[in-house]
Amino acid sequence: MPVATEFSFSVDTQHLLMEGLRILDEWSVIKGKLTLDTVFKQTMTEEVHLSAEEEEILRYVDGENDVSTIIDLTSKDSFDVSRTLMVLAEKGIVAAVEALPVAGVETEEKGKALSLLNYLVPAAITLSLVLAFSVLLINRGDYFRRVRAAGEVSELRSRIDTYRVAHGEYPASLEDIKHTFDPWGRDFIYQASGNSYILRSAGADGAEGTPDDIY
Repeated sequence: MPVATEFSFSVDTQHLLMEGLRILDEWSVIKGKLTLDTVFKQTMTEEVHLSAEEEEILRYVDGENDVSTIIDLTSKDSFDVSRTLMVLAEKGIVAAVEALPVAGVETEEKGKALSLLNYLVPAAITLSLVLAFSVLLINRGDYFRRVRAAGEVSELRSRIDTYRVAHGEYPASLEDIKHTFDPWGRDFIYQASGNSYILRSAGADGAEGTPDDIY
């Protein structure tokens, strides 16, 4: 008797896309207000409530550390550090000051690093979206193969039963009725014994007797 098979896979692609667009929008605002050379100083005059992340980053704001140094000290993502510094600035807790003059080579290197970050962040977001959609498509493809396999098993059962009516016994092999492969390019598993038979596909893993077998 055929056994119904179900397979489900879901990815909240809408949420993923909206989150990616949100980060891109925030990054475009951030990079217009600070660079890796920007130095912040604390301007907080009274105690205010801060999140754990804000408190951690604020510890390194001393009027000398620039953004790149704070990123190194906290070992956090450049986007998260930059965004938190902008939030602290909007709250009036920190303010940007003019960075001290540095060697021309170092300034040029930091400029190149910032330019690279401007490309890396959108590229990383785009890559994550592509990978998410790829996983979705791959799993949907496997789902459709399972559906097709179930349909082919059902068709073969009809042919086997018709053969028995015509010949008084089940076919010795599927070669007697129709030589076909399952959607994964493998032979269907068929065993006839007296008044019964077994017919199934081994499924995606190709291993007989595992949960993804299709009867």
